Amino acid sequence: MFTTAFKRSLAVLTVTAGTLVAAGGTGTAMMSQEGAGQARGGGAPARPAAASQPPEAGKAPETKHKPAAPGGSRIVELAASQEGKPYVYGAEGPARFDCSGLVQYVHRQAGIDLPRTSRQQRAALPHIPRSEMRPGDLLFFHNGGHVYHVGIFAGRGSMWAAPEPGDVVRKQNVWTDSYTVGRAW
Repeated sequence: MFTTAFKRSLAVLTVTAGTLVAAGGTGTAMMSQEGAGQARGGGAPARPAAASQPPEAGKAPETKHKPAAPGGSRIVELAASQEGKPYVYGAEGPARFDCSGLVQYVHRQAGIDLPRTSRQQRAALPHIPRSEMRPGDLLFFHNGGHVYHVGIFAGRGSMWAAPEPGDVVRKQNVWTDSYTVGRAW
């Protein structure tokens, strides 16, 4: 198992190193509050993401037939343990988070390394069909192909997220069909 994870990490690093220049900006889950359109962020460079699956009609699918795997359950538990901590743009924890900082922190606690921004996280992970998504998977919200937010799927149409300035880490309903699914565990 360790060698499989190591080989996967090595493959991502190899691809990532070759695409740093072609990434075209780092992207963030939220735009800076200091100026419209002023993107900030950083972290590991992204590799190009595969073409996304077309959105399906309706809310996030129920997961009664797809229970969380042990790794996914642990991710959800770790996210829930951050409940109530404030959203702060660019924050990586442990006392405050932005959306991608929460995702990165939770996965790090589970022994999984992820890049810093939602755009980079999307690019680093395989796409999972919605019919196969399970609690612990990541939901990447996009507008016109640009990833702007990420949350941790909790099952039954809900997710854990650090939503926006003035809010806190909380479980919330998935509000749109404009998302793709990725899995890091």
